[in-house]
Amino acid sequence: MNKKNTQNSEIKIAENVDIPELVELMQEFYDESDYPLDRGKASDAFQTLLSNRIWGEVLLAEVDGKTAGYIVITFYFAMGNYGYSARIDDLFVRKNFRGRGIGEEMVLKSLKMLEEKGIKHSCVEVGRENNPAITLYKKSGYCPQDNGIISMNREGL
Repeated sequence: MNKKNTQNSEIKIAENVDIPELVELMQEFYDESDYPLDRGKASDAFQTLLSNRIWGEVLLAEVDGKTAGYIVITFYFAMGNYGYSARIDDLFVRKNFRGRGIGEEMVLKSLKMLEEKGIKHSCVEVGRENNPAITLYKKSGYCPQDNGIISMNREGL
């Protein structure tokens, strides 16, 4: 097990000034899966989200002043969840920062934020082969739902 090293880390709410860095992180994330990214559209999407906080939040993780990763949480209303809900849309930690607990720290900070907003349900979809992410979400209280990709739900925040 890798030693956690988050004492010099900070999780902050992203602002418009962070969009170029967010697009760079998203590019690195997509590159790992050979998934194409339209940087212009990604920038516009971050601009839209950061200008309309009712739709979600973006958090940035920094370690020793260097950007380590990001998490995108989107909000929606779902009758099946009896109200306001959230979804982890993206979570990425740069390779050189992995194994330090940064991902877990971002998820826990997000869950606290959701609780403060009165959101009682959140979910995330994870590829079946992504064991590190599955482990992270299980540790954070998410329960797997078997339906193709692994859909994980967390109730009663």
